[in-house]
Amino acid sequence: MSGISPSTTLDFDAALVQWSKESKILAPPSTWLALLERLSVALGGSEPLVKRFVFIWSRLYSATLLLDHLQDQDELGSSWLAAQPVSLQYHLAFSAYASAQYELAGLANDLSPADGARLHELWSSLVLQLAIGQYRDLTLSSGSLAYDQQALDIYEELAGQKTGAAFALALGGCTIVAGGNIEQVDAIMDAGQMIGMLLQYQDDLLDRAEQNIQPGVLTLARAVARQFGSGANDLAISVLWSLLYRRYAQGVGSIIAVLPRSAQDIIGELMVTMFGSVPDLPAAAENHAVWSAERT
Repeated sequence: MSGISPSTTLDFDAALVQWSKESKILAPPSTWLALLERLSVALGGSEPLVKRFVFIWSRLYSATLLLDHLQDQDELGSSWLAAQPVSLQYHLAFSAYASAQYELAGLANDLSPADGARLHELWSSLVLQLAIGQYRDLTLSSGSLAYDQQALDIYEELAGQKTGAAFALALGGCTIVAGGNIEQVDAIMDAGQMIGMLLQYQDDLLDRAEQNIQPGVLTLARAVARQFGSGANDLAISVLWSLLYRRYAQGVGSIIAVLPRSAQDIIGELMVTMFGSVPDLPAAAENHAVWSAERT
C-alpha cells in the first residue's frame, strides 16, 4: 500500500488477527458459521467463496459486538483486547469494519457482475441499518416515550435494525454468493431478520440483571412493563419467550417454504443451535392471560 511501511501494515494486520482470536466473547460461535456455510453450499454456492463471505461477515459481527460492549461498558474478560486502551479498542472496531469492507470488495469481484453488485448493495444497506440501530439504542430511553403503547413497537423496530439486520445480511449474503434468485434472497433475508430479532430478545431477557446499571435503556422487559403494566417476573418472562419463539419459528417456517428442503432443514438446525427446541406454551399463554399472572 502506497505511503504505508510494510512493518506498520504487518502490525495492523496482526492486531486485527489478535483481537479476532483472543476476544472469544466477540466471535460468533463456530457452529453458527458452519451452518451458514452449509446453507450456502446447499443453495449451490462454491465452498471457497462461501467461506470467504462467512469470514467477512463474522469480522463485521465481531466489530459490532465490540462496539456494543464498549458502549454498554461491559467487561471484556481477560483477553488481549481488554488490556488495550479504550481508544484503541474503538479504533480496532472501526478497523474491523474497514477490513471487512475491503475483503467484501475483493469477493464481489470474484462473483458474476450481477451478483457482485447485489452483494455490495445488500452489504451497504444493512450495515447502515446496523449503524442506525446502534445509534437509536444509545439515544433512545424508555422514559422518553410519549405513550406506553409505543414501547413494544419501538423496541421491535430497534431489534430489527440492531440485530435483525446483521442476520439478514448473513443469510442473504450467503444466498447471493450461491447465485440465489430474487425470491430466495428475499425469503432468506426475511428469515434472517427474524432470527436476529429473536437473538436480541433472548440476549435482553438473559441480561436483565446486568441491565440494572442502565435504568434508562429501552429493553424488552421494560417495553413489556410499559405496555402491559406488568412486572418482569420470572413467570412473565418465561411466557414471553415461549410466545415469541413459537411465533417467530412459525413465521420463519412459512417464509422459507420457497427454498429447497435441504436449505430449510439447515435454517431449522440453525435456530435450534441458537435457541434450543421450540418450548411448549405455558398454561398462562394457552389461556390468553399472559400478563395477568402474578403481576407485580
